[in-house]
Amino acid sequence: MAAPWGLFPAPVQPASMDQDVQQGGKGGRDSERQMRINRLVGVYRDEAKQLFKDVHRGQYRWRNELEAAGVVAGVAGLQLAKPKRRRLPWRAAERDALKRQLIAWGVGRWKEIHAALSGSLRGFAHGPGDVEDAAWHLLGELQGLLPGRADRALLARLMAPIAERGLVSTPGAPYANLEGAAKGIVRRLAAVSDFQAAMPALLASEAVGGILRALVATLPPESAPAPWWDVEADVALLVGLHRHGFANYDAVRRDASLDVGLQPAIAAAGRCRHRRAPPGSLSSASACPADAPAWP
Repeated sequence: MAAPWGLFPAPVQPASMDQDVQQGGKGGRDSERQMRINRLVGVYRDEAKQLFKDVHRGQYRWRNELEAAGVVAGVAGLQLAKPKRRRLPWRAAERDALKRQLIAWGVGRWKEIHAALSGSLRGFAHGPGDVEDAAWHLLGELQGLLPGRADRALLARLMAPIAERGLVSTPGAPYANLEGAAKGIVRRLAAVSDFQAAMPALLASEAVGGILRALVATLPPESAPAPWWDVEADVALLVGLHRHGFANYDAVRRDASLDVGLQPAIAAAGRCRHRRAPPGSLSSASACPADAPAWP
């Protein structure tokens, strides 16, 4: 039965050596053209990957803003997708970065930790569910490294969400340098997690925000980091650390939505830096003392 060449191309017969030589010029041009196409495809592929990462980070940011405003939680019948898990092995550098981001964001802020890792680590391919599992794995590793009963109780409270699930293990390189740092990690993580859990109430309720301002206002003046620091700067800093992660001060300062609270303090810091009185002068000693720290 004859092949239906009207539907499928006829097979190409291999060319002889003489034909290859005769067509060498054309073959060279085709090869160069294909190389240019391949380079162009590579550029487009890299740009598409970067665009996808930017959109991904934007989605996390928009979702967090909606959750903080109570919009997402109030949508009836909203079905949330389960965190994606790829079950890939973890590299040692990824383990270290996860440990730092977990301390910055606290237990439960998996989306923010995943977004931070995706933006800072080249080739990071783990899903949000992988990040959560690796964090529980880290906490499980700390269990046998805490001699004190109080610290073990803190860790048990942190791991309460997976009490019925049991210990979690993830593939890849082991966590390093935990023995001497276990107590500090657990205590810092407990404090940050409590802070991150309490902040949504401040963001959602003006009454709670007023209570916080009143509490901060009762602190003694000498507890302020500088003479120009005030209550509104304290509140703006707390909101910024909740939004951008603990100790991420550069991101807090770049956040334009916090300008109302921070800009007066920044302006006062600038005046202290550039208009500080000469040594021995008392004209501005109370407002800008010689040892007043500059804005970080």
